[in-house]
Amino acid sequence: MDRNKFPLAPQSVSKLTAVLYSVSQNCFHLEEVQDYISINVRNALHKVNKNDYRLIGIFENDVKGGEYIEQIRKYFEDVQFPKSNNV
Repeated sequence: MDRNKFPLAPQSVSKLTAVLYSVSQNCFHLEEVQDYISINVRNALHKVNKNDYRLIGIFENDVKGGEYIEQIRKYFEDVQFPKSNNV
């Protein structure tokens, strides 16, 4: 099997948009689900434990993902959770 062509996500979800949030940078990011999974698999294979981005949503496209970011950004501003050392 060609390791560069290994399907990491089913075609039904690979082109969907992942909405990610960086805890340390306090920012959002849009990325194709396939790309996000590829990065996570590569990091797992290399034993890298420094991925700061957290998956917080999956949408059919960047427009819907962007709309969600606007909603969740307001929520993040309104809700204050205590800081945790284990994040």
